[in-house]
Amino acid sequence: GDYYIYSINEVRKVTTYPFEDNRIIKSMYQSIDLTDFQGRDEALEKVIRYKKYCPMFYRTNLLIHTKRVRWMLEDMMPIFKKAFPDFDSEKARILAEIHDDPETITGDTLYCIKCTMSKEETKKMKQEEEQAIEILAQRWPKEINGYSYKKLLLHASRKDIIEAILVSFVDKIDAWCESLHELFAANREFHAENGIFSPPV
Repeated sequence: GDYYIYSINEVRKVTTYPFEDNRIIKSMYQSIDLTDFQGRDEALEKVIRYKKYCPMFYRTNLLIHTKRVRWMLEDMMPIFKKAFPDFDSEKARILAEIHDDPETITGDTLYCIKCTMSKEETKKMKQEEEQAIEILAQRWPKEINGYSYKKLLLHASRKDIIEAILVSFVDKIDAWCESLHELFAANREFHAENGIFSPPV
């Protein structure tokens, strides 16, 4: 079907690939080698999503979340490539996989909380995030599939390239789906009465 992708300066109409073509494209992706990132999976598993909300019927952690963001990104990749011909698919896939690594140090902050932060609080959060990136850059290998690990983390934090922006977009879709899953399971803790920027979005 046809989709519309909005950017600051233009709106582009793109047509999705058939599912069969999408499966062929996905089979061509390079494996993301994280075998030398000792302890990374365990660190991500320890960071629980929506930890302040109880009960949560289908609670996830950062390891599950980052895998899901990459899988969703891969499904959307043909649309993104149509809209942005210079889009680097491999860079985006790795970004999706590692975008939350700094949260193994800083912890997970809900988007609704970020939206209510003052400029000073946001600045402090970003400083802590970049400090965490420095620690991780020293802890784990310098490259993933030829891409600088530290630069990728900085892009994910600053959202200064199209790949990082679109990963952030998919990231929010997954968070929205997590919330909807709870809502449709009749979890009243996930019923926001004051709009989309209320917890736990």
